[in-house]
Amino acid sequence: MSDTHSHRCALPLMLPEDRDERLLLVLLRRMAIHGLHDARAGWMALENYGIGFRKPLVLMRCFLHELASASKRNIRLAPCCAPRMTRDEGLMLAAIDLPSLDVLEALTDAGDVSRVMSAAHALRGELVRAASAP
Repeated sequence: MSDTHSHRCALPLMLPEDRDERLLLVLLRRMAIHGLHDARAGWMALENYGIGFRKPLVLMRCFLHELASASKRNIRLAPCCAPRMTRDEGLMLAAIDLPSLDVLEALTDAGDVSRVMSAAHALRGELVRAASAP
């Protein structure tokens, strides 16, 4: 099996076309891999969301914390610079874009995902508000 083919198997999904979704993916990757208080993630949030960066950043931390607490399995993440996404990263973005029990249960293999659902709804609402802010 060629090296290129094995990378496609490990990272089956294309990156999102939307700039904001790509930024969200990188922020989630950085905080999940380097810690919830990663300085680069904070700086990226400040650059993107301006002076209102704290609320989206805190809600992203909350979402990741609840996701990790509820999950019954390891969630696969690609490095921050990866040109594609894992299936789990696609599910994370889908869970934030349109939170649903089916997506969160598939991501965590857990039956009770109510806290993750609440965090996803709060994060989604804040991201929509931040995108519409002047």
